[in-house]
Amino acid sequence: MAQVDKIQIGTTTYDILQSEDAIFTGISNDTDDSSASNWTNVTKLASSETNGSIFTKISSMFKNIRYLYKIIGDLDIGSVGYSSIGEAISDLKDNKSDKDHTHDTSTLKASDGTDLISNTQISDSTHVPSSLLVKQMNDTLTSLVTAVNNKADVNHTHNVATRTSAGFMPNLNGDSTKCLLGDGSWGAAGGTYSTFTSSAAGLAPAAKNGSTSYLSSAYVLTGAGWKAGDKYNTDTNTTYANFTSAAAGLAPAAKSGNTNYATTAYVLTGAGWAAGTKYNVDNNTTYAAVTTSTNGLMSAADKIKLNSIQASANKYTYTLPAASSNALGGIKASYSNGTLTLSV
Repeated sequence: MAQVDKIQIGTTTYDILQSEDAIFTGISNDTDDSSASNWTNVTKLASSETNGSIFTKISSMFKNIRYLYKIIGDLDIGSVGYSSIGEAISDLKDNKSDKDHTHDTSTLKASDGTDLISNTQISDSTHVPSSLLVKQMNDTLTSLVTAVNNKADVNHTHNVATRTSAGFMPNLNGDSTKCLLGDGSWGAAGGTYSTFTSSAAGLAPAAKNGSTSYLSSAYVLTGAGWKAGDKYNTDTNTTYANFTSAAAGLAPAAKSGNTNYATTAYVLTGAGWAAGTKYNVDNNTTYAAVTTSTNGLMSAADKIKLNSIQASANKYTYTLPAASSNALGGIKASYSNGTLTLSV
């Protein structure tokens, strides 16, 4: 796209490139303070840089300054006795001990005055535990004590299970005729069941009584016991009455004597075959012409008018008047060598 740095209106030419109110369009790498999370390397400015490239580099440095402010903070370095960050870092480095160092343990004594550690220098690999480490060790020991207190002795006993509490199963003593009762003891199996009746559940009566076997088609098991009769009744009646308006059934015959109901002169109703037509056919195909309020057929006049419209036709025409000092209107624009010329 061509760059417009001048615009001519009539005989007057205006330089618009250097206007302080002009909006510059370019890529900005700047961000807000909270989002500045890393440093971006920026190459040095060159004498042949474009405005867009210069703007991008400057926005990157703005972002870098926000990042430095974020990691350094807003502490007044003078309030802690330093004139610069470099001086503070140097002082901290000079006053730190080496990683490998020793401690004097001569002052570490028990309540009775004896030395906790021999009066010698100890290396950092066997250093005195810090207060944090001592606390962690104490917490661990406390947890171990709690866990041990919740454990049973190796040799311990359990109560026998009862109806209300869990426990061990009592000794069976090898008696296979006993069963475990609800009170936790072994005893003879108890409880009897009556033969079922028509009103109560129970055991089925024996299927044989003396020389009489009930397991035949001559007996059925009823609520009163075994009774003579078939095991089940088979309904062999497949006769159905004709349907009526109140009951389902078979359709009546479509012919009775010399009368054939399978014609358009009869219909099947809830009362049987009755005189009438099977269905009514609307054979009226006469329709009025369409109007602005009613659907209908297209008239010949409407078709002629429709055919007279050309494809992609546009009946709208409007002539824009030329602009003047007294009225709004159209202007002509031309561009050449960086100058946009407007005229009427």
